[in-house]
Amino acid sequence: MIAYLTTGELAAILKTTEQTVSQKAKTGFFPGAIKLGNKWRFPPDVLERAAITEATPRIARPRKRRAA
Repeated sequence: MIAYLTTGELAAILKTTEQTVSQKAKTGFFPGAIKLGNKWRFPPDVLERAAITEATPRIARPRKRRAA
């Protein structure tokens, strides 16, 4: 069984608040994060996954132009 990290544990590792971790999890910053009820859980390799995700270039979408 894999031991997932809690929001508090991840916040302590990142030296930030639990609120910041929760907000980033909600936006999808931590790949593999799951929500059980109202609590977030993070896989043990969440920091490696987040680093890979941030290093991957994102494709910019063309902006829609407003009709004049």
